[in-house]
Amino acid sequence: MNPLLLLSQIGFGTLAVAINPMVKGDYRIEHPNMTDLSDLQSKLSSDSYFESFQYSSHDEFIHNWVISELEMEHVDETMSRAFPGLWKLESPYLVPGFSNDLALVLGSSQTRSAIAHKLDHEISVKTKEKLVVQYEVKLQKMLECGGAYMKLLKTNADDLSQYDHSADDYVLVFGPDSCSMYTNEVHFILKRENPISEEFEDKYLTEAPLSGLDQPITRLYTLILDSADQSFEIRIDGEVVKAGNLLAEGTFRPSLNPPREIEDPSASQPADWGSRSMIPDPTAIKPEDWDENEPKWIPDPMFKKPEEWDDSISEYIEDESRSKPDWWNDKVDGRWIAPLIVNPSCYTKQGCGKWRPKMVENEKYRGTWKAEMIPNPNYQGEWKAPLIANPNYYEDKTPANIDAITAISFDIWSSASDISFDNIYVGKSIEEAELVGNSTFLPKLSLEKKELEVVMEKAHSEDVNEVDTSEESSKKTPYKNVVDKENHLDYLKLIDEKIKSCKTLQTFIAWFLQVDDLYKGFLISAFMVVVVSISCMGMLKFLMWSQGIDLSSSSNASRKPKKIENETSDGPSANTVTEIAASTGYSTPSSKVISQRTIQLQGDSDFDEELEISIVEESGSASDSEDK
Repeated sequence: MNPLLLLSQIGFGTLAVAINPMVKGDYRIEHPNMTDLSDLQSKLSSDSYFESFQYSSHDEFIHNWVISELEMEHVDETMSRAFPGLWKLESPYLVPGFSNDLALVLGSSQTRSAIAHKLDHEISVKTKEKLVVQYEVKLQKMLECGGAYMKLLKTNADDLSQYDHSADDYVLVFGPDSCSMYTNEVHFILKRENPISEEFEDKYLTEAPLSGLDQPITRLYTLILDSADQSFEIRIDGEVVKAGNLLAEGTFRPSLNPPREIEDPSASQPADWGSRSMIPDPTAIKPEDWDENEPKWIPDPMFKKPEEWDDSISEYIEDESRSKPDWWNDKVDGRWIAPLIVNPSCYTKQGCGKWRPKMVENEKYRGTWKAEMIPNPNYQGEWKAPLIANPNYYEDKTPANIDAITAISFDIWSSASDISFDNIYVGKSIEEAELVGNSTFLPKLSLEKKELEVVMEKAHSEDVNEVDTSEESSKKTPYKNVVDKENHLDYLKLIDEKIKSCKTLQTFIAWFLQVDDLYKGFLISAFMVVVVSISCMGMLKFLMWSQGIDLSSSSNASRKPKKIENETSDGPSANTVTEIAASTGYSTPSSKVISQRTIQLQGDSDFDEELEISIVEESGSASDSEDK
């Protein structure tokens, strides 16, 4: 999983409890009403399109923005909507900016949703002109998987309610898309037509910037295409995160222009082409005594059939303990047959079924004879078809030149609802886009950050109040964590900046996102195996340590008999033992050796010892005889 996405999920989950009252309109600061944007609209060119969604009624909204009502037929010939998702016109409730600031809001989750708007006039980008696309996206619920990108369409459809959003008649796709383990980037897709083959192909931006869908505040996405020098620029919140030239090699995948030469599709490998590096030795001769007909396994000639064996006894018999169920109907279910079990006779000398001798390996078996492999003297390497001029080759020198854009649409699937879209700008002026952003996004973002800071400060103060600062508590818990004055959001930002500053990690993330999903699964599985293995080893070592088992100490003493030497200095003397016995009222008994035998011990070569066994007869003391 992308570390930034994981961080955002943790951060968003932390905010959920604190921000929850906002759903009911309980805010911490005053949010002014949305300012009149008519003055802003008057400063924009008539060729530009600007949408602030400040409609006076729902009817006016659905008249301008058409929700898809296209139906599709299923296999069972039933009909249902192809894009059943809902759309709403409402003000965001989570960390809001302006009050009564209406926006386009996704009203459904876990389903495909589509909505479109037909432009009053076409927008085309000619030589030395620019195309600028800009809009706002705001999350209000944690997004596990979903897109928030916009399509610029080239369609002649009059009724957008019946328009098939699955069609590929879009000019470009731009916007964020985030799906855990799969993608987390700002899409920039150009659809280009090959004028020779008349086929369209999607060109995906390589090393796209991260989506930025990781905060509960509004994000501003801007795309700039300049046909003067065929350059492009992607901005998030007004800051450039990706820039380059559309014609540069490696900018798009697949390449913007097809290869000049291709392999000849009509060519075929010659029959005498030496593509094999090793061949059977042509001079090798099969030995005369080599018999390929000998089987690998043969019946054991020493294994004879027992005289008691009865081949007529069936190997399986019906289970007499099972009877036909009461519900069984022979007409419906057929003739009832009891289940078979192994015949008990199979476990006796009589046996059961056809007798089969034991099979053993055939000593004469040699298998199929094969000549020894030798290097091919005529080896020519791997055959490759000759290159020819690509009949469909063309050079797209003006990818920033865009044909007529007639409509814009949102066609997305999302795991979370309540994603809001606002302040859409499509035009040819960077200055106009910046004017829109400065007039709408920046003041809105300032209010959102203030609301968020107050929320986090309140959550922080509640955490501080919950800390027991009494002297008794401090004595009991001298190592209790101290609450930092910085809020939780600052922690998230700090960690986020640390991750972004690590170029190695960013390079790995960019590479990992390009890896095929199958190999991603292998890498993640291997990583999990290593983690689980290390965890199990650590747990096992802890359990052994808790039981006092030390594998690092030498085990020679436990495996080999230790040589015993007569060392009287280490133990108590005989006189001492006698004195101790006398003090306890016990007298040492007298003893007599009856027999004695010495046995030579032969075990480990390093320790050859002798064991002396003595049989001793003991006589009790005088006090014992009196007791008896």
